[in-house]
Amino acid sequence: MAKDYSQVNFRIPTKLKEDLEQKAKENERSLTAEIVVRLEESLSSKISSEEAIMWKEEAEALTAELRDMLIKYRHR
Repeated sequence: MAKDYSQVNFRIPTKLKEDLEQKAKENERSLTAEIVVRLEESLSSKISSEEAIMWKEEAEALTAELRDMLIKYRHR
């Protein structure tokens, strides 16, 4: 079943458009698809890819910290 689409015309800051175009290119999407994905993510309960990256980096940092603590504990 095809999705129902509406055309929307609006203004956004030039820098924001450039950033979205860059992200769309990185994600191999059209600008429209990138905007739709980001809007859908912001309206859903899912976390964004940026949040996922942040949490992954935090988990990696905590893992490294725990590893260092364990090494120090074992060498007492």
